[in-house]
Amino acid sequence: MRVKHHVHQLDKFPVYSAAWAADDVIALGGGGGANSRTGIKNKVRLVKVAEAGQKLDPIDTFELPLSDDTPMSLALAPSSTESSREFVAGINSTSDPTDTTANQNCRRIVFSEKNAAQATATRNTIAAKDAYQSSKLRHWPPIPQRVVAFSPDGSFLATGSTSNELAVLSYPSLQPVAPPITIPEAEGEMFDVSINDTYIVAATTRFLIIYSWMPQSSSPVAEDTGTKSKKSLKRKGSRAAAGLSSTTSQQLDLKELQKISVPSWAGLGATFRAARFAISYPKNIPINTLFAIVNAKVPSGRKFARKSFALRYVLGDDSAQWGREAAKRALGDNNISSFDVSTSGALLAYGRSDCAIGVLDATSLAPILEILHAHDFPATVVKFNPAANMLLSASADDTCRLVALPEGFAGQGSLSTIILIIITILVVLVAIAGRLMFTPQLEG
Repeated sequence: MRVKHHVHQLDKFPVYSAAWAADDVIALGGGGGANSRTGIKNKVRLVKVAEAGQKLDPIDTFELPLSDDTPMSLALAPSSTESSREFVAGINSTSDPTDTTANQNCRRIVFSEKNAAQATATRNTIAAKDAYQSSKLRHWPPIPQRVVAFSPDGSFLATGSTSNELAVLSYPSLQPVAPPITIPEAEGEMFDVSINDTYIVAATTRFLIIYSWMPQSSSPVAEDTGTKSKKSLKRKGSRAAAGLSSTTSQQLDLKELQKISVPSWAGLGATFRAARFAISYPKNIPINTLFAIVNAKVPSGRKFARKSFALRYVLGDDSAQWGREAAKRALGDNNISSFDVSTSGALLAYGRSDCAIGVLDATSLAPILEILHAHDFPATVVKFNPAANMLLSASADDTCRLVALPEGFAGQGSLSTIILIIITILVVLVAIAGRLMFTPQLEG
């Protein structure tokens, strides 16, 4: 499908993270890195999308000191309002690399209509033993906070670092609510974290590690909230039953439930790259569905072909079935570098290492659109806006691209598949009819 899309040149601003603050407001995190000699400052820029993506107007900027690193992860707090837009960012910082307590890597940043943008709370979530690996390192730090993800109600968030440390914090205080978990190096490198009302999933290169983060004694009750895109399900009373609130600390036990291994068909060296829950789901996708990306090395003759796949898992009542793939779709002959799921759970987006970006129908995993050369470097981030009528992709090449998605875009992949099947059936029927018409009849 042909859609309108517009590329925007950002003046000396490589982008490494982004989050939509509204359907027409974006926060972009980027810069030249800690103690950079390039002169490119690290900052979070808030911009307004105008004229259906053709124009970006600056709103505000949160500029970081020279000792601070680039914002490598960024997420909008669900409690944000138009007058006070709140984000949590992963930004490493310290002037003394031996003082790990100074590295307040997890930060709450607020853009307010009344005050200048500022960090109103910070927290260190990277352990001292891993934060400074070598006294010979000149640049701080070697280990960033790679990902941050909010729970659906915004009361809690989970962070993951490249040193495999998983932390769960309350919001807005950023106080720990559970002992941190360090995933063993043998289980792979952590690339993604996703959290819903029942589970936290850490995606490492080797496993999707599933944790429960609610006491088993509490039994969540499904509440129909009737959102306009899909009737989302919120777990009502589960945290209250457990005596939990966003101000409590050390009250959650993260219990590991299961590890889902990289599929054997993906070949040796295959890795998970991302795993995400949706906030809500279409009628034909079960709740607690997990979308994942695998970068594979599939056997091809005597060699291995590099391919990428989108997978769908369902974390249903029978945990023995969690590792079964509910759906699978090949995404091309290159690795996936970035991934996102729309708020409604109807669309998936990806950025590929060959600089292409694309959108899939979440139900069928059928491709809906692909832009082959969206950037000069692979997309570091792809993000749907809340209404899923616009897709942002951004890159370290100092550009971002805005893709306008038509109304009713979800389901186009399924419709295309149905049309293709109908055409194939018609071709077969015509071929059979033609053969019958021109086959000589034998007289008895």
